[in-house]
Amino acid sequence: SLGGEKQIEGIRRARAAREVRDIDHAKEIKAALEKASIVITVKVGANGRLFGSVTDKDIAAAIKAAAGTDIDRHSIKTAGHIKKTGNHAVKVSLAHGVIASVTVSVVPAK
Repeated sequence: SLGGEKQIEGIRRARAAREVRDIDHAKEIKAALEKASIVITVKVGANGRLFGSVTDKDIAAAIKAAAGTDIDRHSIKTAGHIKKTGNHAVKVSLAHGVIASVTVSVVPAK
């Protein structure tokens, strides 16, 4: 139907606006991510261990809040599960060969 086709076209336009357009655009996003201060506030126990862990979805949400960029959670790579407070190195794959190195600060909630 005509209404369904318009809705599908609207979804396609929204996806295209969020996607990395080309290598130059990916490099611009990389520069913005590497400058951004990414902080995640979590509940912790007495020894600084988290209740659960920080997920790729949490990191993607923090990147969107800090840098205003939508990042697919599948493009985020961590060295392992983040279960302690502190600074953690995270790699974000933006496009073929363009990888941003980001430091995520995990701080206890007050």
